[in-house]
Amino acid sequence: MRTRIPALTRAAAVVAIVASAATGVSGAAVLAAGLATPPEPVQTGIAITVPSFWPEATSDATPGSGTYRPPVPAPKATSREAATLHVPILMYHVIATPAEARNDRPDLVVSPKLFDRQMDALWNAGWHTITLEAFAHYLHSGTPPPPKTFVLTIDDGRIDGFTHAAPILNRYGFPATYFVISGRIGNPGQMTAAQLRKLASAGNEIADHSATHIPLATDSPTDLARQICGAANDIARAAGRAPATFAYPFGSLDGQVVAAVRACPSILVAVTIRHGSTERWVNRLELPRLAVHPETTPADLLAMVEGAG
Repeated sequence: MRTRIPALTRAAAVVAIVASAATGVSGAAVLAAGLATPPEPVQTGIAITVPSFWPEATSDATPGSGTYRPPVPAPKATSREAATLHVPILMYHVIATPAEARNDRPDLVVSPKLFDRQMDALWNAGWHTITLEAFAHYLHSGTPPPPKTFVLTIDDGRIDGFTHAAPILNRYGFPATYFVISGRIGNPGQMTAAQLRKLASAGNEIADHSATHIPLATDSPTDLARQICGAANDIARAAGRAPATFAYPFGSLDGQVVAAVRACPSILVAVTIRHGSTERWVNRLELPRLAVHPETTPADLLAMVEGAG
C-alpha cells in the first residue's frame, strides 16, 4: 500500500535538496536545522545555478490533498536523437470569470469552474503533470516520460494564474509552467515577485515569455537579446531562479529569433502556438502545444490528450 506524503513534507525535502546543492551541507542536516527557505542562489551572468527538481513522492493522492501522485516508470529510448516523444503540452492563457476577463479575448478565457472540471477529468483518468523544464530533461536524455504525462502551461503571468489556477492545480497535485512577461511583473492584473516565488516554492516553474510581449520576428538583434535573455535575468531576480524554458509571444519566430533563444544560456527548450504533440531533440526550440479554449469540454480535453500519441 502506498503511503501518502503531505505537501509540507515534500516542501521540506525540496528545501533540503536546494540548500544542499548551494552550500554543500547534507540535506538531512538542512532539514534537521529547520531551514524555511533555501539560501540565495549564485548568479552567473544570466543563469542562476540551482538544480531542477520535482520530488517523486509515493502517494495515493485524492483531489483536495495537493499531493503529488508519481507516475509509473517508462522505458529509456536508444538516444535523444532517435527519440520521438508525444507528450501533450497544454496551452492556457486566462483562467477567470467572464466579469474578470471582460477586456480579454473571449477565445482565451476558461472559467475556473470549467478549468476545475477539466483537471478533474484528467486526474480521474490517471493523468499527471510535469513542468516543461522537467520534460526538457526527458527530451535531452531521450527518455520517454511515464505514460499519461502531460505539461500544463499558462501564458502571460496574469494574477488569475495565482488566484484561480494555482489553487485548483494544487488540489490535484498538478505542477504547472507559468510563462511570465518580465516587464509586467507587479503591474495591475499581473503576478508580483512574491507570488511568483510562492508558486515556485510549491513546485511550479516560472518561465520566460519575453520582456514586453511583442512579436519577436520583427525585432532587431539587440532587442532580441533584451527581450529574451534580459527578460530571463529579470525573471531570475523576481522569482529566485533563472527560467529554463521560453514561449514565443504570439508564436512569432524566425531563424534569427530561434538563434537568440538558443544563445540564452539558461533556456533549454521553447514552445510555440503551433498545434501538435510531436517532440524531438532537433525541434526543442520550436515545440508545439495544444490550445485549450472555453468551448473545450472535459471530455474534449481528455480525448485531446489521449489522442496525442
